[in-house]
Amino acid sequence: MKKNLELFFAFFKIGIVTFGGGIAMMPLLQKEAVNKKKWVTEEEILDYFAISQSIPGLIAANVATIIGHKVNKFWGGVFSLLGIVTPSIIVITLIASFLSSNSDLLIIQKALKGINIAVLVMLIGIMINMRKNLRDIICVILAILAFVLISFFKVNPSIIIIGSAIVGAIIYQKKVKA
Repeated sequence: MKKNLELFFAFFKIGIVTFGGGIAMMPLLQKEAVNKKKWVTEEEILDYFAISQSIPGLIAANVATIIGHKVNKFWGGVFSLLGIVTPSIIVITLIASFLSSNSDLLIIQKALKGINIAVLVMLIGIMINMRKNLRDIICVILAILAFVLISFFKVNPSIIIIGSAIVGAIIYQKKVKA
C-alpha cells in the first residue's frame, strides 16, 4: 500500500501543476519518475509517451498507468491513474463553475492566453530534450518528414505514428539479422 500511495501522490503532484495535457507534463514526469524516483529510464518514458499517443485515451492517464503498472502491477496502475486525473477533475469542476458566469471578462481571456504561451514554452523544452534521441540519419529524416506531413499536409498524427512504428520495426529487424 505504501508504494501505491507514493505513486498516487507523485502523479497527483504532477497533475496539479500540469497545464496543456500529456505532452506538457513530460518535463515534470521526467524529473519525478526518471531522475528523482528512478521508476523508469529516460528511454522508457519516451517509449511510454509514444505508446500512449497511439492508444485511445488521455496521454497523461495512459503514461501514468503504464508507469504505475511497471512499478507495482495492477494496483500501481490504478493508483497512478487516480493520482494524475484527480487534480484535473477538481480544477475543471472549479473552473467550469467560475468560467460559466465570467468568460466574457477580459482578465479571464488574457489569463488563458498566458497559459497557452506557458504550454508552448514547455513543448519547446520537450523538443529540445528529445533531440538526443535523433541518433542517426534515419531518425532525423523521420522527424523532419513527420513534421512536414503534419504541419503542411495535415496528415493525421495517428498515421504518422503507425508509419513510424512500421519503419522502426523494419530497421530493428534488419539490425537483429545483421
